[in-house]
Amino acid sequence: MTRSSRRTERALRLRASLVAAQVALVALIAVPGMALGHAELVSSVPAANASITTSPRQLVLTFTEAIDPANSSLTLLGPDGSPVVGTGALRINAAATTATADVPALKAGIYTVSYRVTSAADGHVTSGQYAFLLDPTGTQPGLIGSASSASPSIEPTTIAARWAVLVLLLVLFGTALFWLASARPALAAARRGEREVALRGGVGPWSAIAILAFGAFLSLAIFLTLAAGAIGSGGHTHPGHQGVPLDFAAPFGWTPFAIAMRVTLLGTFAAFLLAAARFFAFDEARRRGRPARDLDTALLLGVLGATAAALGGMSFAGHAFAGGGPVFALIDWFHLVAVGSWLGTLGGLALLAWHMRRMQSDRREVLRAAVSRHSRVAMIAAPVVVLTGLANSPIVIGAARNVVASQYGDLVLAKATLFSVAIAIGAVNFLLVRRGSTARATTLIGGEALIGLVAVAVAATMLSIQPAASRVATLSSAANQTAHLYGTAGSSNVHAAISIPAPGDQLYQVVVSYPATGAPRSDVRAVAIEFTAPSGSRFGTKRVGMTRTQDATIWSVQGAFTPEVGAWTIGVLVQRAGGLESVSFPISVQDPIPPELVPPPDTGLGVPAVLGLLWLLPDGLAGWLLLCLPLMALALVALLERSGRVTARPLGWMAPARVALVAVAVVAGLGIGSRSVVEAANRGATPGPNPIAASAASVERGKLIFLANCATCHGADGSGDGPQGAGMLPAPGAIGPSISRMSDPELHYLVTNGLAGTKMPSFATKLSENERWDLVNYLHSGWHSGQ
Repeated sequence: MTRSSRRTERALRLRASLVAAQVALVALIAVPGMALGHAELVSSVPAANASITTSPRQLVLTFTEAIDPANSSLTLLGPDGSPVVGTGALRINAAATTATADVPALKAGIYTVSYRVTSAADGHVTSGQYAFLLDPTGTQPGLIGSASSASPSIEPTTIAARWAVLVLLLVLFGTALFWLASARPALAAARRGEREVALRGGVGPWSAIAILAFGAFLSLAIFLTLAAGAIGSGGHTHPGHQGVPLDFAAPFGWTPFAIAMRVTLLGTFAAFLLAAARFFAFDEARRRGRPARDLDTALLLGVLGATAAALGGMSFAGHAFAGGGPVFALIDWFHLVAVGSWLGTLGGLALLAWHMRRMQSDRREVLRAAVSRHSRVAMIAAPVVVLTGLANSPIVIGAARNVVASQYGDLVLAKATLFSVAIAIGAVNFLLVRRGSTARATTLIGGEALIGLVAVAVAATMLSIQPAASRVATLSSAANQTAHLYGTAGSSNVHAAISIPAPGDQLYQVVVSYPATGAPRSDVRAVAIEFTAPSGSRFGTKRVGMTRTQDATIWSVQGAFTPEVGAWTIGVLVQRAGGLESVSFPISVQDPIPPELVPPPDTGLGVPAVLGLLWLLPDGLAGWLLLCLPLMALALVALLERSGRVTARPLGWMAPARVALVAVAVVAGLGIGSRSVVEAANRGATPGPNPIAASAASVERGKLIFLANCATCHGADGSGDGPQGAGMLPAPGAIGPSISRMSDPELHYLVTNGLAGTKMPSFATKLSENERWDLVNYLHSGWHSGQ
């Protein structure tokens, strides 16, 4: 093989690697601008699973985002499953976040509300349903279940089409910018460079620009057609809107989403027309025998402007606009422009290498000059990508806890890791190309492409799930539940049930049965219930008669018969033909524990086992100081290597030492960093100070709570050697150092919500508010000094 053919083959390998890395890495960084928002149901009247005694006059549904009135609907289903006749049409408030529908007078029974709404900000559809019980007697048991929702507009084909639009636009923007700011000046500076390419009939990037622009327009048309099918329009125009040719956003009317999509359609189409016009202009310039350089500059600037406008449309149709308004949409637009300016230019570099594959001179100098000019753009664009991504993170992630408590947050962390690796490889490639080591750069770019392929899988998954910020906080259930009492009254068994043993209106039910068979007795004439107040109370004793329910075997009464907290005695009196029988039950009446808003369920994958092993390293400041050791050793090796070069005595152990120290630094950084991320994400505080004094009684109660709920993992002494903690990664570990650094509210937050990213669960529904504060008092009394 001749030297010329080897150079040609190497250039081809470089071009192929650049193209692969271009597509993959743009897909990696493009995800923030493509976050999918959903108009999720926040609240409703009547509430989901509510039990009401009077017929509601209207249904009121409130959503997280503005909805499109023309593409939203609501159906009220009766107890028999058929639509309730007389339900009014939806009325939308000025902010378009609340929908109201009048309903006729309803009969007793279970009703289901089914809704389907389209987000006005991003065009995504959310369908869901919930139920409520209308019980005028107030004696029926409440509903068990939860509201459900789904998004039919996140089908894989719809996601792939919208994602393809953004990737093609970023490559289009980067290619035009690279050719305008880097490739053409480098060619002009090289001896005969641009002239040689032009004489061979090349027209620079214009064929690629035309293909990219047309592909973006076609992908956007496919996406809007599929999205229109998801809202049920079947491709028809929005009511009251007259469609025009190629207006694929017509089914969405003039919502913010539809307007943004029209801007993107016009931008991509304008870029395609400019590229097509260049072919005719080039033929005219060649016929007259003069270059069309000035025209190229004007057309490239036009393509950049049109593509930037199209990217702006994508930003204003994304979750950044839906969650943060125009300001965050502009930040997202800067993010996309910076991505295109930095990584999108790899496409232009690939084109330049392709056009120069047969040049006999100046090839290396032109590539080096182009990369050097591009580095000035990248040095500005790369920090902008990071800063704008961080600025928009609260919009797509929401609370810091969601970083480790949601699938979306896990994917963000994975994307950030891949992004960091890509930056490192890109920096090495830049140095190699500048030094003329094209063959070595080709190998690294191949590795960069493989990382990009993994990033594509991450991006595809992110596009198919809900952003963490759109998840709605859940309402915890009260810890007080139905109390069941069993006893014997003479020759009968008695089963009494109290809906909630608390002050206020409660439902009391009694069943009397035969002791031998357990079958309900048929000879019961009357049942009464007697309430005896705690000792020293002003309420004394009260007897209340019970009535049969629709089920003749159940006796029932409802009322506020235990008006104060304390140790009550409830007696059940059964009148039978043979006489009066009775049985008494002690019952502790407590204030009801109000439901609390707690973060959505932890759907994150948790800390991988490999990283969990690294949690054995010191945490906090000690861990970060430990990480400084291999970094300082790396600096020392670099100084020694530099000294060895000066004295012309090569030090052969330097390369293995650098690799080993880098490996140690990476491993330590992953362990310490992952622990810090989890702790930072879980840091929070409840409003207000600890309401329970750390008395001896409170600490003793907290100790019992700890032994019953925490010692199985953390051990009775908090050393982390509990039976369930064996083999757990990350290991529970000694709790003393962590507790000593946390305030009472922070520790209460941790107990209430759990430690997302690890195996520690939430105790919001298992322990009452007072019990959690007692536990906090015990923990701080035992480990206040980090023992």
